[in-house]
Amino acid sequence: MDRLRARRELHRGFGDALSRAFEFAATTGIFLAIGFGLDRWLGTTPLLMIVLVVFALVGQFVKLWYAYDAEMRRLERDRELAGFTVAPMRTAARPEARRSPARRGRTAGGPA
Repeated sequence: MDRLRARRELHRGFGDALSRAFEFAATTGIFLAIGFGLDRWLGTTPLLMIVLVVFALVGQFVKLWYAYDAEMRRLERDRELAGFTVAPMRTAARPEARRSPARRGRTAGGPA
């Protein structure tokens, strides 16, 4: 049963990513087409097309950021409700502390 749930979540993740990618490309393309049409109508060759595409891209990035932030907050809340705690991150040991005592103080090509 757990395996089926994992597979379902994986497929859902792929579907969400594909729909976000299509939405990103389609929205940018629609704003590009609107800008192109307005530029031809008003005679301002690439100006509105560039402005609208940049507007669409910034809007998509902001939307993705807020959606990501909301999803992470939801997942953190679900973990807390389930009783999981987040362990503090361990700091990496100093490189000399990881070497064996016999190798401490040696340099590459130096005396033993």
